[in-house]
Amino acid sequence: MKKNVIVYVIQALILAWLLLCTYRACGQTLIHVKHLSYDIIYNQDRLSPECVYYVLQADDFKGSIKSKPKYFKMDTKLPPPRRKNKDFRFTNYQRGHLCPSGDRDGRKDWFKDTFVTSNIVPMTPAVNGGVWKDIEEECRSLVLAGHKLKIVCGAFTAVSNTNLPGNRNWFVPDSLYKIAKCIHCDTLQRAWIVPNDSYYHSQGTCITFWNHISPKLNPTVSKFISIWINQ
Repeated sequence: MKKNVIVYVIQALILAWLLLCTYRACGQTLIHVKHLSYDIIYNQDRLSPECVYYVLQADDFKGSIKSKPKYFKMDTKLPPPRRKNKDFRFTNYQRGHLCPSGDRDGRKDWFKDTFVTSNIVPMTPAVNGGVWKDIEEECRSLVLAGHKLKIVCGAFTAVSNTNLPGNRNWFVPDSLYKIAKCIHCDTLQRAWIVPNDSYYHSQGTCITFWNHISPKLNPTVSKFISIWINQ
């Protein structure tokens, strides 16, 4: 029992260090951003989120809020430069939520707080309105079935940036990932990797495992996710 407590304390200290520090890892500036109901690890050099993580339970979504904001706000919790809503115009990509507004419509302030540019990545219309949406709905179905989930999602970003209209540079994701783990039962854990392309993908073809996702991530981010989701 005492040994388990010591292990938990060590894990908690590591987690606290990762959360509270703005740190430089692998030559990239990673910043922790805390929002009302979710957290972001943001890559300030690429102006793109590495991952978003949060807990999902039944009270978090009710489907009662139908009116969405007209645009995504800049995230003033981040230092300049910051992504703007207009950066997405005429790019052929959609503003894809990582923490979806549909997971946070149990409270109006939580819902509105998902519409910030640090919580989105460029997604193709086929992915954003297709399998990515299906995966979000699958996670909500698991919660309605009685599970409380820890969720982490993010993007595997292309090494080289993509030049978009207006000389705007974006690190457009090659693919996206999502992990959902039940807090109360060790047997339920789901993971997906979704190619960010123009083709139709089903959930079944995107199912994977954490050990296939972890090596593709920034090592610091990978270590943080492993600690947080298994805590």
